[in-house]
Amino acid sequence: MATFEDNRQDGQVERGSQRRTKVEFLVIGAIGVLMFLLFMFLPVRDTNVTFWDLLTFWVGLFVLSSCVVIMALREMKHTASDDLRLRMVTLLVLIVASLCFFGLVNFRLGQVPGEFVGMATHLDSMYFTFSTAITVGFGDIHASGQLGRAVVLIQMIFNVVVLASAARLIAALLRDRHIPADSAAMNNGPSRS
Repeated sequence: MATFEDNRQDGQVERGSQRRTKVEFLVIGAIGVLMFLLFMFLPVRDTNVTFWDLLTFWVGLFVLSSCVVIMALREMKHTASDDLRLRMVTLLVLIVASLCFFGLVNFRLGQVPGEFVGMATHLDSMYFTFSTAITVGFGDIHASGQLGRAVVLIQMIFNVVVLASAARLIAALLRDRHIPADSAAMNNGPSRS
């Protein structure tokens, strides 16, 4: 029999989990907004890639990958919030942030002579990023330099591993949402009182 103390502790754990999920959403949302703003307002430069460009790329890739890994671990350990909508929106914002990040990187590399063919505008870089993410690749814009090809290769690996995992997680969340409570109770067997 559950006591008042047990119920109070359960409520505190649930509120703590919801608070962590909301903070996680705010952090990922801030990353998404930052990526979008940087993407839209990055000035055009015709210079070679600097140390700061490379550092920004690796830090950004690490942050985005870490967010996805943390979210996946919480889902596997069943420690994520029960708010399904918040979890799905967080994943979608993370996917958009990832696409904006790679759009930003591709745009920056498109300004370096010899790295990309056909990339001149922000829209060109987002077009290329999306066509790479969904594996269409028309060939009108493509990486021609070694650094551009390396970044596109990293983007393809990121897309397969991280974005595909996030999409799979969204599908699992949608599937779990439609399982009736009665069938879940039947799968667990009779309850013992």
